[in-house]
Amino acid sequence: DCMDDADLFLATELTETTEALRFDQAVLWSIDALSRPAVVAASGLADVTVDSPYQQWLVKLIRSTLPDPFTAPRTVAFTDLPQGLAGEGEEWCRAHLLFCPLTAPGGGDALGGMIFFRSQPFSEAETAVAEWIAQSVGFALWAWRKEQSQVRRWFKGRSGLRLTGIAVAAVVLLGLIPVRLTALAPAEITPLKPIPVTAPLDAVVREIVVKPNQEVKAGQVVAIL
Repeated sequence: DCMDDADLFLATELTETTEALRFDQAVLWSIDALSRPAVVAASGLADVTVDSPYQQWLVKLIRSTLPDPFTAPRTVAFTDLPQGLAGEGEEWCRAHLLFCPLTAPGGGDALGGMIFFRSQPFSEAETAVAEWIAQSVGFALWAWRKEQSQVRRWFKGRSGLRLTGIAVAAVVLLGLIPVRLTALAPAEITPLKPIPVTAPLDAVVREIVVKPNQEVKAGQVVAIL
């Protein structure tokens, strides 16, 4: 749930950048626990699944284009991309790309980056605006991660462990309480060993002297012809 909240927050931040900078598409990516780039959101797309061709191409683009460390904005023309990479992304990419890093305040750890695509080149002023947007998003992402780490540390503390143990014990006790379960459903009763009842002669039944589902014994009269 926490990760879903972060993705929603970052996607909102990405959408709001359209008011400050003109672009055809923008992509926001973060660095996971294994130091790998992972696309969080893309403008105009509800979701970018991990196994989608677009997601995989974006990861290749980030790894092959950006220096390590990635600390300053960088503009790249589509024609300058490696031939294989350009061929794979021809249907998605635009003529000009602008990469901006997301970093923690004070030039701290790299948190990810933003990529802006459009057909026209980016001016120096627009690059400065994109860098300012990336700094704002980077600060928001850093603050969110810091808050989440504080919550995790609290749960690891004595008070957090005590409350967690109480919650687990309560769940276990609730599981020991018997609960009566009933269900209503149509049913039909059929005999296990049906035996046909026949008369020794042809006639019309005048009266049935037993009731439905009534138990009978051998030799008992059940009908009068």
